[in-house]
Amino acid sequence: MIGWAHDPDTAHRGTLSIYFFALGVVAVPSLGWVSVGWPVLVAVAVAALAGDLLGRLLLPLVSARQVRLAVLGLSAAGGVLTLCHALF
Repeated sequence: MIGWAHDPDTAHRGTLSIYFFALGVVAVPSLGWVSVGWPVLVAVAVAALAGDLLGRLLLPLVSARQVRLAVLGLSAAGGVLTLCHALF
């Protein structure tokens, strides 16, 4: 547990993680494996570790509500950018 109060939606997060993992497993054979170079893989690994470290440092300063709003905002922005890219 990361120190936040119990949230009744926590069980749904685990279920959604399994769903998106299965979706990824199905997407790879249907869309094909993406080939990227080692520099990209290293950059992604470093970014993931940096994000984890930053998240742990900010944990005492940020509420669960703020994190939820930030995740929803980033998701919405990604959806808007995807639509813009597809339309224009």
